[in-house]
Formats: sequence, C-alpha cells, structure tokens
Amino acid sequence: MRKISLLSSSLDDVLALRERIQALFPHTYEFLVYDSESKYIADLKAGMRCDIAFIDIRSAETQGVQVAYKINLIAAGTVIIFLLSNRDNRQDTYGVRHSLLLSAPVQDAYLKKVLEKAETVLENSYFEIRLQKNSASLHTSDLVYIANKFKRSVFHLTDGTTTVYPMPLSKIFDQLPPNFLRVHQSYCVNRDYIEFFSGDSLTLRGGDVVPVSRRYLKMLKEILNKPFPAI
Repeated sequence: MRKISLLSSSLDDVLALRERIQALFPHTYEFLVYDSESKYIADLKAGMRCDIAFIDIRSAETQGVQVAYKINLIAAGTVIIFLLSNRDNRQDTYGVRHSLLLSAPVQDAYLKKVLEKAETVLENSYFEIRLQKNSASLHTSDLVYIANKFKRSVFHLTDGTTTVYPMPLSKIFDQLPPNFLRVHQSYCVNRDYIEFFSGDSLTLRGGDVVPVSRRYLKMLKEILNKPFPAI
C-alpha cells in the first residue's frame, strides 16, 4: 500500500482532503497528516518516507516550496503535488523535481486525475537493464551514479552499497531514464543527487565526487542551469 503525506496549516483541510482521496481510491493509500511544517521536516530527517506528498503552498511556516526542496533532497523518489490558489505564484514551484500542480478549489475529477498521473510516474520510476544473459529491475531513486571499471558497470546505490554488472557503461547508458546524465567516459550520474558542480567535478549526495570531462561540460552546464519542469 502506497503512503501519502498531507501538509497544510489547516488540519481541517488536510482531513477533508484525506476523506476525498479515500472515497475516490478506497483501501489504496496509507495517510500521514501534518499541520506543522517543523514536525513534517523532523519526521523526514528521522526516516519518514512517502510515495506522494500533498503540500499546501500557502500553509508552511517558511514556504511550502521549501518543504518540497527538502523532500527532493531527503526522499528523491517522492512525487510532490502542490495545492495552489489562483493567487499563488506557480513559478515558485518550477525548480522542484517530480512535482504536479492542483489548483483550488479542488474538484474530485482533477484530484483523481492528478493522483492517477502520480501513480504513472511512480510506476515508471522502475527501469529494467538488459544484461547479456538476464535483466535487472531498479528504482531510479535507489541509484546515485554508475562508474565504468574494466568493462564492468559499478552501480552506486543510496544505501552505500554497490552492485557490479558485467557490461560497459556505453551499453547501459542508453537504457537509463532521462534523469541520468553522462558526465565522463567512465561516469554517469542521477541528476536528482547532484549537490555541487565545481566545473570539473560533481559532488553527489553522500559525499562522492565524480569527474566531469571537457566533452560533457557544455551540455552539463546547460542542463543544470535549466529549472526542473513540473511533470
């Protein structure tokens, strides 16, 4: 059963939204309800994870968008659904990865549609690598980067472990989802986990540093300077 978190400064609003989702999709989701941004962030840092996060952009102590950025950093695979009023500046949400927008007043038809789209995104987060004799299924949020060593591809995962596949990176890269970027002949990285770009290297979540070759430098600058579009 997937988990949905709901954040709004109005507890009545999030409880009402939970009831509407339950009516549209009975016995489908487990819910985590928050009316405090600080409690939400504390639980994130303590390991709370959810598949879908509803965030009322108007409600947070700082701003709902800032909470979403923290979700991007701590739980990269989460699909974020912003609840917006007509007065809200949608441009504020454009830099948030894996986000959808839902305008108030929320109608059931649009609520159903946005959740169905979130489900599609979650289902497509898994990808299959075709190997020489078999295949492997992975979730994009589990993979930080891939390093090529001696014609083998070393997958570096978010839990700190590595998995080695007997294929060169050149044969694996074309099978990867679009959020993976080739940055060097021997490295490709998950864009979601880039923390710092120094010009000739990237620092990734967890502290690993990978080189950036001159061949990919221009492309990488152009991509990283563009905001993440809403999905």
